[in-house]
Amino acid sequence: MLPIVRILALWILGVLSIPFIDYTYEVVLCIVLAVSLLFVMLFYTKSRSSKYAENLLLFIIVLGVVKLLSFYSQNTFDLSSYYNQDLKVLVRVKERYKTTDYHYKYVVDLKAIQGDSVNVIQQDCLLMQANDSLTKAFYPGDEFWCNVYCTQIKSAKHIALFDASKYWALKGISENLWLKNEKIHFIESDLSWYYLVKRKQVEWIELLHNQHLNESTQQIVSALVLGDKRGVSKDISASFTNLGLVHTLALSGLHISLIYGICAFVLSLFLKFRPKLQSIILVLIIVSYAILTGLSPSVMRASLMFLLYAFSLAINRRTTAFNIVFLSALILLIYNQNLVFDIGFQLSYLAVLGILYFYKFFRD
Repeated sequence: MLPIVRILALWILGVLSIPFIDYTYEVVLCIVLAVSLLFVMLFYTKSRSSKYAENLLLFIIVLGVVKLLSFYSQNTFDLSSYYNQDLKVLVRVKERYKTTDYHYKYVVDLKAIQGDSVNVIQQDCLLMQANDSLTKAFYPGDEFWCNVYCTQIKSAKHIALFDASKYWALKGISENLWLKNEKIHFIESDLSWYYLVKRKQVEWIELLHNQHLNESTQQIVSALVLGDKRGVSKDISASFTNLGLVHTLALSGLHISLIYGICAFVLSLFLKFRPKLQSIILVLIIVSYAILTGLSPSVMRASLMFLLYAFSLAINRRTTAFNIVFLSALILLIYNQNLVFDIGFQLSYLAVLGILYFYKFFRD
């Protein structure tokens, strides 16, 4: 088994085992340090019988590291005492998640609650804003004080129905903030590079919707170019499904490879004798496009695989497609452990592994 495959398998087992480990941060840290020291001692012994012990110790180390990282991701503020109350809160818009005929839905960072100066809050919530002729939508990076009504995201009434509470819990969100139609006090917006890119994505989507195109064309172009498939209607999705082309609506390796190929061809015309500069520019283009399209699991997977491939070329190190796939999966799971529960992440990697495995049979 490839070393990266073994580490990835141990990491996934560690993520799945987190709910069953009930120790404090200090205890887990001491265990990891002690086992790591023992692992190093066994590693330098030449006894073949120690291989099984090494594997066991490596599993404990990976499990401990995953648990240590989970302490930060699970460090959420308990807002249950504020449920079903009117509050004045300070929020920062992280993402304009969805727009319907009735509401704008945002993912926001709840930073403070007026009257509660004791607790430091850094909690993601859903903010619901009524969509009417007098409403002006917010942009990523906007920070403001507003009056809201706080509720918990409700669970599904039947096991066969979509459970929004479980879906958002995997993203660390469990509260709805319903924006009241009252005065909003804006603070200077966060204009860091991340929010500037996210704002530009929203502006381009709005610009596209203001063009003289029919609604179906707007939805398809928005999905194909900017990765905003949340506005695609059920009829269009069903039509693409019947044609066997529904995967083209979800940005993935197909779209990233097209951008990579076109940009590489253009750069080769102007920077023919500067391959390293070409690689740097291509990396910046792919990273910018991945952020611009919302960093979905499929886009992150494809972008990271291209970056790893470019890096292997830059250091003149040969590798295999399977190594790149497994390494990219490991990096993404280290970045966000909850991706292991994301169906988009699972299907994206299973599809790529299926292509790599069966390609040689179809080729022959």
